[in-house]
Amino acid sequence: MPKKGLAFLLICVLSVSVFAQEPGQIIVAKVNDIPITLEELNEEVGEYNNVIEQKGYPPGWVVRSEETGLWRESWESIEFKRNLPPGSSLEDEIIKMRISTPEQKIKFLKHEIIRRVLLYQEALRRNLDKREDIKSTLLNKPKKEVQAVLVEELIAQEISTVKVTPKEIEEFYNLYKTEFEVPEQRHIYEIIVPTEREAKEIYIKLLKGVDFATLARKHSISPSATKGGDLGFITLKKEPRGFYECQLIPHKEKEELSLFESVVFSKALKPGGLSQIFQIPEGYCILKLESVRGGQQRSLSEMRDDIKQGMIFLKQQRRIEDLISKIARE
Repeated sequence: MPKKGLAFLLICVLSVSVFAQEPGQIIVAKVNDIPITLEELNEEVGEYNNVIEQKGYPPGWVVRSEETGLWRESWESIEFKRNLPPGSSLEDEIIKMRISTPEQKIKFLKHEIIRRVLLYQEALRRNLDKREDIKSTLLNKPKKEVQAVLVEELIAQEISTVKVTPKEIEEFYNLYKTEFEVPEQRHIYEIIVPTEREAKEIYIKLLKGVDFATLARKHSISPSATKGGDLGFITLKKEPRGFYECQLIPHKEKEELSLFESVVFSKALKPGGLSQIFQIPEGYCILKLESVRGGQQRSLSEMRDDIKQGMIFLKQQRRIEDLISKIARE
């Protein structure tokens, strides 16, 4: 075993054996010379579950940006939402994240508590607890709070040198340039009638200059008839993506549009113009394009801060992961 290796044995905390036992305490893991008791594990699991119950999301789903100081959604949260099972609700899946089984407790022990203890030991190795500006804050603090203070200081020290160059920002922008478009929106009016013959008769009247809204109110079988066929602005795609979505959500080819959407966003349809007559399940449809907005490319200057903050955060996360791996190997 390495001199300073990760020496621990995980157990099924609800059912079986123990790694070690002190008077009144069951030791479920040891990281080098620091024991983790069953009582400590259960306490932290309880705190984790309480956060889910009280806030509606797990710890770590909302994080503060080191650069701006603002709170934002974490990568973990974005990734979780992206991978929701079909037909499931976010609320139901979050409830399932509560820790209740032995397997879940072991996973929490490995990925949360043991990792923190490794970082704590590294902080001690660097003598952070002996720094005058930190020493006073540790007086009379319980063990868990001492660990938290030193781990936080270690992380701050480790990520303080993380930088992102203008070239990296520009390369990322160019890679995902098409993802930063402001979505195009089209203000559409519609007339839907039961038969093709009726549609042709109305189309001729429209070509002669009869008011579209008047004909829609009189002839259309769509619920929009009461508003003169006004559907308001229709958006071609979702809101433009930022750094985190571009990193976590794989680029997809343009999804196939419905016939209705294809007509709405046809390049042949110009403001003030009419579509051709086309058939949809509800009947025969005629569209009028009132106006267009959006569709512009967001510039590098507009996206620079978002990309920079995201890339810094990503590099910081990688720096900490690399540090934990290095500590565990030594």
